[in-house]
Amino acid sequence: MELADRVALVTGGARGIGRACVLALARAGCHVVVNYLTSEEAARKVCREVEALGRRAVAVRADVAAEQEVERLVRTATDALGPVDALVNNAGVEVPLPAGGSPGAAWDRVLAVNLKGAYLCARAVAPGMKARGQGVIINISSTAGLTAYPEAPHYAASKAGMINLTRTLALAWAPEVRVVGIAPGWTDTAMAAGLSAEEKTIICESIPLGRFARPEEVGRLAAFLAAEADYMTGHTVVLDGGALLQGGEST
Repeated sequence: MELADRVALVTGGARGIGRACVLALARAGCHVVVNYLTSEEAARKVCREVEALGRRAVAVRADVAAEQEVERLVRTATDALGPVDALVNNAGVEVPLPAGGSPGAAWDRVLAVNLKGAYLCARAVAPGMKARGQGVIINISSTAGLTAYPEAPHYAASKAGMINLTRTLALAWAPEVRVVGIAPGWTDTAMAAGLSAEEKTIICESIPLGRFARPEEVGRLAAFLAAEADYMTGHTVVLDGGALLQGGEST
């Protein structure tokens, strides 16, 4: 899909991987809707970065776990920039919950944002994409959805669900809408900021390429999948430096 003057919507687009996806899509030619929930100033800053690239941008606050807020998000995006041609489902949370812990609010919130939110956003934009005969949805999952992750079973379950949601929606909405995924491994974002230097060293030793991914590498892959991977749908691309080849750490 040619991205020049297309409209992209990136959920959780203010920071980390989301911000990197916003900027990569803008460099590829997109005008971008930057969704955020709490990081208003960061969202406005990335909008200014998009505008400096010669593209239009708008920041829209919405909780992707709430159906009415998702509907408002898509309406606002369409009114501001035009119909959404590319959706990046990046918004996600991780709340500590070791295996065997009581699920409670932590379980509900993680599944609501990471999995239900991705579905609500996809469902909101898909009819327009189908009517126009073209569109792409990119789900940002995680290698935690492909391997055991005892530290956060709810997070792992949500990311595994995203991988199968990608397959299911790709089959349901073909041929007009492509649905693809990215499963990053450990990435240099705020989610990894709480690790000690020793923990980071141990993790890097388990990764054949010897380092964490950079958010920009995920962003560039998202732009490639949107613009160049016209014959790919239903698949999730692993971007983990080779960690899963030898049972390395997941995130």
